[in-house]
Amino acid sequence: MREFLADAFPQYRWTFDRAYAVGTRVRPDAKLVASKQAVILVEVDEKSHDVRDCGEERERERIFAKHVPKGATVALIRFNPDAYDDVVTGERVPSCFRYSLIEKCVSVNPDRREDWEMRTSVLKDWVQHFIDNPPELFRPSDTDAPEATDDRYKYVFPIELFYDDVRAKWPNGKNVERVASNKATGKKRKLEMAKAASSSAPLYDSDSE
Repeated sequence: MREFLADAFPQYRWTFDRAYAVGTRVRPDAKLVASKQAVILVEVDEKSHDVRDCGEERERERIFAKHVPKGATVALIRFNPDAYDDVVTGERVPSCFRYSLIEKCVSVNPDRREDWEMRTSVLKDWVQHFIDNPPELFRPSDTDAPEATDDRYKYVFPIELFYDDVRAKWPNGKNVERVASNKATGKKRKLEMAKAASSSAPLYDSDSE
């Protein structure tokens, strides 16, 4: 992703995985100060980030908003490279990545190369959009749009690309059911990986983590 963003916008200086501002420990995956009106952040959110608590996300976004020039808005683009439910077709779209048990690393799955190029093209268009059109936050006093009462717009202007509907899955943000589900999924994956490593099972696992 670093290589893609640097190549797609060579005229701009990106910072990657560095402290967002002096005195903070928050490290966005990619940051671009596009203008006095806009700071653009790109976060690679594997699995639609559904393992993260919504309250933690809002606190992270509050820090982003606190440390920007007066009058500027943070455009936060959340990019999921993994599987997701297509809102148009209702079908499950596979991850673009695979994990090699032999090489012990993650790479783009050749069978998903076209999908990966499509996703990064959409990401590029959104970054360019915010460069050309600095975003403005919705405020309840300014508009009756649904976004005005969506707490995701409280501190930043968010865009979720290739995301599951995490809020529909976990309406309470964080609960016992969610934690149990994540633990069960993790245990299942470890067992599958161990089984594959000790047998002639497929050498790749389609997961970016």
